[in-house]
Amino acid sequence: WLINADHTPIAVAANTPAVAFVPPPDLIVCHVLEAWWNEEALTVRMPGELNNTFGPRWTVATGTPSDATQTNDRELRLVRIPTIAGTLNMRVAYKPTRDAVGIEERVYEDHLEDIAAGALARQLVMTGVPWANAQLGAFHLGKFEDAIVKTRHSVQKGFGRARPRVVRNDF
Repeated sequence: WLINADHTPIAVAANTPAVAFVPPPDLIVCHVLEAWWNEEALTVRMPGELNNTFGPRWTVATGTPSDATQTNDRELRLVRIPTIAGTLNMRVAYKPTRDAVGIEERVYEDHLEDIAAGALARQLVMTGVPWANAQLGAFHLGKFEDAIVKTRHSVQKGFGRARPRVVRNDF
């Protein structure tokens, strides 16, 4: 799951090219959607785009940041290293860390029935237990997979980079 939210504003010192994200506990930044330097919008680009637009020296150029690129899930790189201190604001998509033990409440509320269908499907296809029922398990697995497709479609239309689900059609 992903959740869009405003990242806590980050104070950035002068001559700081990369800014570390400070996400809430159990979350990491998977995608920067929008960014602002001192309330001026930055263009968020892919690193390859920056090479094409600014040439290879974009990593050492200084001045007022105009663009930014997300190099990994831990930091944002400013294009034109700021010569004065400033504030970075961002709208980001968060995802849970691998060791997260909780779930965002609104994600739970939006997907309660779907999560339950997936859990029930796994339990119903267990072998050697009195509650096993392969047909009912297949039914709940179908509901769960339909919910995944529906959610992935909404992600693609809205705010993310989820891969499209591809299913082979046998003719």
